[in-house]
Amino acid sequence: MSGIENPPLRDRLSTPIQYVKGVGPALSKILERKGIRTVEDALYFLPRAYEDRRRLKKVSELEAGRIETGFGEVFLSGAAFYSLRRKRVFEAVVGDGSGAITLKWFHGNDRYLRDRLKKGRKLIFSGEVRWFNRQKEIHHPDIELVDERIEEDYLNFKRIVPIYPETEGLYQRTMRRLMKTTLDEYGDEPSNPIPAEILERLDLIDLPEAFRSVHFPGDGESMEELDRHRSKGHRRIIFDEFFFLELGMALRKKGRVLEKGISFRTGGGLAKRLLEQLSFRLTRAQERVWTEIRKDMERPLPMNRLIQGDVGSGKTVVSFLASLDAIECGCQAAIMAPTEVLAEQHYLNTHRWIEPLGLQAVLLTSGVKGSEREESYARIKR
Repeated sequence: MSGIENPPLRDRLSTPIQYVKGVGPALSKILERKGIRTVEDALYFLPRAYEDRRRLKKVSELEAGRIETGFGEVFLSGAAFYSLRRKRVFEAVVGDGSGAITLKWFHGNDRYLRDRLKKGRKLIFSGEVRWFNRQKEIHHPDIELVDERIEEDYLNFKRIVPIYPETEGLYQRTMRRLMKTTLDEYGDEPSNPIPAEILERLDLIDLPEAFRSVHFPGDGESMEELDRHRSKGHRRIIFDEFFFLELGMALRKKGRVLEKGISFRTGGGLAKRLLEQLSFRLTRAQERVWTEIRKDMERPLPMNRLIQGDVGSGKTVVSFLASLDAIECGCQAAIMAPTEVLAEQHYLNTHRWIEPLGLQAVLLTSGVKGSEREESYARIKR
């Protein structure tokens, strides 16, 4: 039977996340809040950080202020009530012969925790260690009973563990299980659009391997590179993102070549007169950028440029010089600003510069109302 449950091979990455094993309607609604609607969305939902749980420390080795992973046996457990704070807390004292540490849950399910954390049970725990009343403790630790034969044993411990962006109702263990299932079922689906010779030259791994190494790093991965998103897996995924962004921009630019634009005559008298009245000389960088813009304006094609520079580097005067070339050819020029304050600042500078040239400037903001606004429109239409 064809349909959502068995989509064609080429559409498998578009499979709704609801139909991945173990998800269902309820979890899919939670995942949708994080933008995860399809299998492909899940693959690109990358960990925000990683925890090194490869080595299990003795309790005596656990350091306060650090996220640590240890192993121990439950000495005692049960609910405690702190009268001063009026809080009910479930606690489990865990030790390994070298010392003891208290695991605490402030909003936990007492029955569930009591059933799991019975005296004598052995478990692996992970979380931020802190001091309280001269004793070590961890609040809401991630735990796993070592005698439980469940799939999550090696997803959450004894390895470098991914930490995903959090949302209400979506837990780390759930995300790891989902990612493991998704990679097992769909991990080979992402195609490799980049030619093999380019991948080899740039030392880039293939895309399926990149997703697997980013979601579930191997023991040989560097924690520093993972946390800084500089691992081989991260490099490949980031390369693809920028490659297709550049490709899209190149295709868009190529498409603009087919569009008809205005060929302006540049280097006219208005720009020269403005340069003569300025109290400063253009820098070499300003002159270079202005020359490039004039060359673009002389071509019969639409121009689309970004002038990048620090605050006060002179971007405004360069754009204004280009505007004067357009005005001298019988056109108008508009300067848009993100705020009224900045728009007013540009207007004052513009008015000061163009008044000696016999030109007019109009300020149009959301604060200009009624007849004043109508007058501004009328002046623009002249």
